[in-house]
Amino acid sequence: MILIINNSNRNNDIKKFVEKHTSTHSCKKKGSFKKKSKKIKQKKQKNITSKTKKLNVRYLTDKLVNLMKTLNINFKNIITTSDLIDVIQSKEKVNGIIISGSDMRFSFKDIPPHIIAHNIFSIEYFKDVPIFGICFGFQFLNYYYNGVIVSQSGYSNKKHKVQINTPGWFFKKEHSGKFNFFNRDVVINTGEGINSIANLDNDGVDVSVIIESNPEQRKFIGSQFLPEISGYNGLKLFKDFIKLCGENYNEIL
Repeated sequence: MILIINNSNRNNDIKKFVEKHTSTHSCKKKGSFKKKSKKIKQKKQKNITSKTKKLNVRYLTDKLVNLMKTLNINFKNIITTSDLIDVIQSKEKVNGIIISGSDMRFSFKDIPPHIIAHNIFSIEYFKDVPIFGICFGFQFLNYYYNGVIVSQSGYSNKKHKVQINTPGWFFKKEHSGKFNFFNRDVVINTGEGINSIANLDNDGVDVSVIIESNPEQRKFIGSQFLPEISGYNGLKLFKDFIKLCGENYNEIL
């Protein structure tokens, strides 16, 4: 079973926190998921997004959940810490963890620990399973290991080409490609023991967009982009992570 640690506004505490900050920050004018949902068109044969005609999506995390359902992967959607405790108490076998994106930003500086407790507990309790941090989840892994995160423009609802020149234990050259980014924070220094596998230049600032842990200590990976809305390239990466977890899935391509 795969756990999705869901950091979307479906968690009421996260929703209240985001609303508090978007009422005083410029991102309200630009629009959060509540005010201005990301619009995506899904092509039937490849689940590929398009820049032209678009489809309303309330939370991008819903795309992740729907992809899990489409691939027929055994998973649980963990929205609160209570949900995670229920899984732990059930003693169900967990083979992998995905830490999702969010409207939250570490550049807000004061995220209350209790609203990201399900993130913290998941990586501290399930120490022997692979973890994939996506967008905010990518930032969370860096934050947890004392990385440096700042607010930066240029990656909000944009597509960028990511080139992997030096492969790691998980990411290979064939994982290179164009991916969709949807964030307003960036990692300028990775956390302790974390290797940056690919970087992008943002107005002269070198930002990390793909990370891997030291596999001898823990096995986790992360991407600043969202594979669940990145078409074929994102789907390949996603399926390779599912394979790493030892889970089966339906082949949809």
